[in-house]
Amino acid sequence: MTRKRLSRPSHQQKRDLFSFLLKEKPDNFLQVASEEWLGNQAGVLIAAGFDTTAVTATAASYYLARRPEKMKRLQRELQEKFSDASEMNGTTVHQLPYLSACIEETMRIMPPLTFGLPRESPGAEVDGNFVPKGTVVSTSGWSITRRPDYFFEPEEFHPERWLPASHDYFDPLFCNDLKEASQPFSLGPRVCLGINLAYTELKLLLARLAYEYTWELVNDTRFDWDRERKFQALWVLPDLRLMIKATIPSAKEAF
Repeated sequence: MTRKRLSRPSHQQKRDLFSFLLKEKPDNFLQVASEEWLGNQAGVLIAAGFDTTAVTATAASYYLARRPEKMKRLQRELQEKFSDASEMNGTTVHQLPYLSACIEETMRIMPPLTFGLPRESPGAEVDGNFVPKGTVVSTSGWSITRRPDYFFEPEEFHPERWLPASHDYFDPLFCNDLKEASQPFSLGPRVCLGINLAYTELKLLLARLAYEYTWELVNDTRFDWDRERKFQALWVLPDLRLMIKATIPSAKEAF
């Protein structure tokens, strides 16, 4: 695919990511090594820009179906905020604390990436242990967010742990949670560039779905989605079978 894109005559090329990567590059840039590099960039964008968001949206749908009382709380928030789905946009969906809490809790209990992002040590001491310069290190988000000393009932889906004390659904059981231990977008200068876009996409999608529909698991007693999913380079998820019901007339017509 990369080679096909590079072979396109300049007058036939549409403006895309490669347009910026290839801009003002020397003539010898389009060689085998460059094709490999460009292919890697394309792969990163597809994985980071699509798969992680899709995985999080799927996981949120699953956990909300498993915990219908959480679904009802989310739907109540949406119904109080909006009189019609057309009012949802990139600004208004960021004003919904319980929706935000559902997304944060989904990414805590099931981080979008299955592996820790590698970093090269500059030569530093970590927790009393010296890590030599040049050592490649990483931290597993999955392991950290399941530590009971960091999160109360870490294996359970509790959006309430992310709510401020002023919120009606705030629960003091989660006061001692170390929320900064959950960093699904990483930290520092290599933090995910698409963090704001990802949050907006997820909030728009889940808000619209939960506002217009309700859903429940099919064959809930015979299917363990948590055990069926697999770690590979990215998540490999089993089919998520849901029974979806429209809750407003316009949604019934569309569905």
